[in-house]
Amino acid sequence: MFENVPPEWLFDPVDIDEIESDWLDKPGPYGVPREAWIKMKSQMVEGDDIRAFSAPADYWKNLAGRAGYALVRDGKVIASIETMMN
Repeated sequence: MFENVPPEWLFDPVDIDEIESDWLDKPGPYGVPREAWIKMKSQMVEGDDIRAFSAPADYWKNLAGRAGYALVRDGKVIASIETMMN
């Protein structure tokens, strides 16, 4: 897990049903390990969102890029799952 996701890296909330039907345990940059997903989702409370995140282009260029999904509560990242890094 990567908890230090800056708010400016966050995108709009994702469709949880789509993640669960299309991306659990799938290979590739959008694939999500089932166990990590279940652990993160179990921390959700009313009003929380799960959002995709990605580092800005300069991070990727400098081999420090990260992307994945973050559990967001009141604008703060509570937990996250990295699905891609370089």
